[in-house]
Amino acid sequence: MGPVQSPQRKGRVPQYSRNQLVELQQKFNELEAFGVFKRPEDIGVEYVNPSFLVKKPNGSFRLVTAFAAFYQIPLSSDSMKYWGVVTPFKSVRVYVRFPMGMSGSETALEELMCRVLGDLVEEGVVAKIADDLYCGRNTQLELLQNWTRVLQALQKKSLNLSAS
Repeated sequence: MGPVQSPQRKGRVPQYSRNQLVELQQKFNELEAFGVFKRPEDIGVEYVNPSFLVKKPNGSFRLVTAFAAFYQIPLSSDSMKYWGVVTPFKSVRVYVRFPMGMSGSETALEELMCRVLGDLVEEGVVAKIADDLYCGRNTQLELLQNWTRVLQALQKKSLNLSAS
């Protein structure tokens, strides 16, 4: 797996072209509007992590911050001070939601999914493999009913799905 680098105390923005910096800031703005980031007004940020753009096959860009993104589980205020990132134009932001790749993130995801979908997994309505969900049945109507139950359970806990 390789060595783990310590988070930086001083953030640096990648040496991108102006257009790439604008794209990077737009990604931060989108995620901030979605509630993934916020200004660290009441948090003394102790560590910041570098962020990058990675081009996806469809031509759009994914924001990568030294770990893969998940953005579902809220972080406690005490934890936010360790998860600062530097944006190109708007200074430091902190994660408000648990980023995947963080120590314990896979366990936290598994525990959350067991609490939210455990009964449905036990009934055979849905199967979980890592962070993927599989739903099936004998007829299209039964499949629709099962899928509806899964979506309702996720919606009840304000969780979202991604097709990627």
